[in-house]
Amino acid sequence: MSSIEDLFSCDNKFFFYIAKFIKLVLLNLMMIVFSLPIFTIGSAFAALYAVMLKVHTDEEGNVITEFWKAFRDNFKQATYIWLHFLGIGAVLFLVYWLLRIGVLPGGNVLQWVVYLLAVVVFSSAMWSFILQSRYENEIRATMRNGFAFSFVFLPATLLMLVPAAIPVVLLIVNLRLWPIVLVCGISGPALLQAAFYSQIFKRLDVMAKGNDKTEIDDEEIDDEEIDDEEIDDEEIDETEDSLSESD
Repeated sequence: MSSIEDLFSCDNKFFFYIAKFIKLVLLNLMMIVFSLPIFTIGSAFAALYAVMLKVHTDEEGNVITEFWKAFRDNFKQATYIWLHFLGIGAVLFLVYWLLRIGVLPGGNVLQWVVYLLAVVVFSSAMWSFILQSRYENEIRATMRNGFAFSFVFLPATLLMLVPAAIPVVLLIVNLRLWPIVLVCGISGPALLQAAFYSQIFKRLDVMAKGNDKTEIDDEEIDDEEIDDEEIDDEEIDETEDSLSESD
């Protein structure tokens, strides 16, 4: 009897992973639907990264509600960031196309340069949306940090690019694989990415707490110095009063 109860228990690992998979499917569908207007792709990715961090740490609630809230909260800034990177990507694509048809000189060498720049731009955009989903900052600062993170955390960046390429590779290999992309082709890779950027966020949070503790300790030292000065002043006043009385 207990084995049957354990089988249908909410703590059962089977149902736990089934629930996770259902959440991934829901998030994948929401990501696709919210990206259909094209200009909303940035805020959709920011919302996906925000919710996926909670899914990775098992802190998620209703993923639909949380996705919608994160989408609204990040809409303005994430849309500006997306449009900036979209413009840069359009310029790179134009240069690549002109190189391919022979209008611009340079041939294969410049094409490889464009490929490299495209990877840098994609990595910077990825990190910018991840940072936007977590921290409040100015748009330019978020984009600068996204560019810096792609190099400062280069090993993690390269590992995060691998799952990001999965849906593209699947469609290039065979368009008939589109059902996989529809079900979890975006949210699945995003969950793998969350395993990397969650660790980086933990390190940043520890560093931030350390800085806060140092500032608090400095303030306490200053307060103690002020108290000592007040005590010294009081002692001086008492000494002066006793001298005046003796006179």
